[in-house]
Amino acid sequence: MAAIAEESGVPRRRIIEEGLSHNTLEQAVAVSALARQHAWAATRVVSDRFHVPRAVWLFRRVGVSVDGDPVRGRGEATRRRWVLAWLREGLAWAKAGWQLVSGRLRRAVADGGSGNAGVG
Repeated sequence: MAAIAEESGVPRRRIIEEGLSHNTLEQAVAVSALARQHAWAATRVVSDRFHVPRAVWLFRRVGVSVDGDPVRGRGEATRRRWVLAWLREGLAWAKAGWQLVSGRLRRAVADGGSGNAGVG
């Protein structure tokens, strides 16, 4: 994604990669900590078009001011790819909903991105 950002004109010095998280919620919490540390007014999530809506939702839930930017691919996805992507995101939305109602989202935010959120 850093390479795509650079190709789109973002200077390398302005790109900060977070590489410790294992899932979108952990990444949102880590980016929230980075945003506070660097006093960022806003951030941008760059991901595939299936993932951006959920990522933006999670980032906003943890307090990050964020916009989403879906990667513009070749647009040649097969029917199988579309079905699998929608299925995966449907399950991921269910997981995100569970994280919200079970309190895992709140605990992850309270953890503050220390890496001990215990979310999956």
